[in-house]
Amino acid sequence: MVLYVLLEPARLGEDFWRRALPALSADRQQKVLRFRFARDRVLSAVAYLLLRLGLEREYGISGCPECVFGPYGKPSLRNGEAGFSLSHCHQAVVCALDRGEVGADVEHWTSFAPERLDTGMLERIFAPEELKAVQAASNGPQAACALWTAKESVCKYTGEGLRDDLPLVLHRTDVRVDTYGFGGRGLCAAVCRRARAGLAPLPRQVVTAGALRDFLRQCLNGTKGGKTGA
Repeated sequence: MVLYVLLEPARLGEDFWRRALPALSADRQQKVLRFRFARDRVLSAVAYLLLRLGLEREYGISGCPECVFGPYGKPSLRNGEAGFSLSHCHQAVVCALDRGEVGADVEHWTSFAPERLDTGMLERIFAPEELKAVQAASNGPQAACALWTAKESVCKYTGEGLRDDLPLVLHRTDVRVDTYGFGGRGLCAAVCRRARAGLAPLPRQVVTAGALRDFLRQCLNGTKGGKTGA
């Protein structure tokens, strides 16, 4: 249905996670606190708040969503009313919502700068034709990042996480992967869903830092919390 995006989460400030903590489920609070650095705690808290915001806007579901976890740890809504997938990097946070299973990923192309990756690692990630395309691209790191987020979205769709057959992941014919750019920000995002006739890319909805702060205030003023979370 929608891909919610918050850009530049650092605008929220390093203390944002502290203010957000009461609006998170018990599971998400524990996950946030497991991170060592404030920046990572903010990203984890923002991802959950985007989920709450999206569920309220798209499905009328308010409060902390009640979730169950699959055999590989993938969360899903207990009532099965919607599928969701969360992802974040230092420059963006995304939440994909759809009627069925969905997987989403976002990353910045600098993660694929040549000094960070050797040829052996690239060969473990990309099929020969993919690696050739990356090497021929005018911006190789960004091309590699786009392929990586596509592969990661498939892995998150299945719930299995990163697999040994990463070079072949995009050869699947039972899924559709849509990719998203962000106007020169160096960000790549991808969403994976089950392939079916007439399927269109999820529309993108950008949420500003101010809008998320407003939503958090609403949550804190009217939410009693929940038992489980994503």
